[in-house]
Amino acid sequence: MNQQQIQECMMSIPFFKGMTEDEVHELSTMNSNILGFEEGERVVRQDEVDKAFYVVLDGSLSVTRDKPPEVFLAQLVPGSLFGELTLRADRPRTSSITADNEVLVFKVNTSLLSKLSPPISSKFKDRIIAHLVKRLDELNGKLAQFVR
Repeated sequence: MNQQQIQECMMSIPFFKGMTEDEVHELSTMNSNILGFEEGERVVRQDEVDKAFYVVLDGSLSVTRDKPPEVFLAQLVPGSLFGELTLRADRPRTSSITADNEVLVFKVNTSLLSKLSPPISSKFKDRIIAHLVKRLDELNGKLAQFVR
């Protein structure tokens, strides 16, 4: 995918909504944070420690727990976020993420956040918080159903 296609892809993903075209253009040129993976390639490994989360730009990925037997947990599609809990916490990853086909992701780590202009950095933090609140609400709903 060329830079223009990456920018168009990013503009269609909810995580980047509300950002200006110039802001998305700036992000789409950060080649070290736009990563491609081939089918079967691991994006993250269970028990690894790294401080990054990812936004799926293109393709699909499988989330699995590797402890025998391997268990499929979910499939991630464009617009999905994963790994956000390790951005600020020194904790091992709880699952592995593997490319189902050719995949393109945007990697967000503390190094990237420190390089971004304050308006973009603020938008990133707002979206991360919104995403975590949504996940917490979903988990609370599941827990409420379980305890009834």
